[in-house]
Amino acid sequence: MIQVLSRLFRNSTQEIRVGMLGLDNAGKTTLLYQLIGNLQNQELQPTSGFNLETIRYKQYSLKIWDVGGGNPKNRVLWRHYNEKTTKAIIFVIDGADIQRLPYAANELQWLWWRPELSQAVFLIFVNKQDLGSSSTLKQQEIAELLDLRNVSIYHSWAVQECCALTGEGVWQGLQKLVQMYKERETKSRLYLKKTVDF
Repeated sequence: MIQVLSRLFRNSTQEIRVGMLGLDNAGKTTLLYQLIGNLQNQELQPTSGFNLETIRYKQYSLKIWDVGGGNPKNRVLWRHYNEKTTKAIIFVIDGADIQRLPYAANELQWLWWRPELSQAVFLIFVNKQDLGSSSTLKQQEIAELLDLRNVSIYHSWAVQECCALTGEGVWQGLQKLVQMYKERETKSRLYLKKTVDF
């Protein structure tokens, strides 16, 4: 009986492959360890290569690939982590580093148009809100500066202010990501049903 229940429980969990990307020093790895609840035990250093962690959220199992963004030449390797199985992207922006926002915007635009990410939903975390600087960018400003409204017809997206160190806004962002994914999957199923019925 226990084996049957555990099998049913396992089968009820849906895996979502997630790429966590952004420029170096944006706080990607800090966010990842905040999500797995292991931030206090980590000595954080710039990511060389990638980190891989699985997070359970409601009925979903999120397999998150935290890809290092330190060397611009390495960013071309992002596409190898984001195969057609990647259904969501978490893009982390340092909200206090306005000078590098154009570089972050370029990387994000590059991701928008990757054919292997055509079905992916995008969550943009505006990190480091704890710095409290008057120059720290907010959700609305990021949406306008990145011209996100023009990509709405291609991708579902959401912006969430957060602080990776304290966890503020992190789970709200994850909830937005899962909600977008669910809506995208529902639309895909309805489209397939209409196609088959036709």
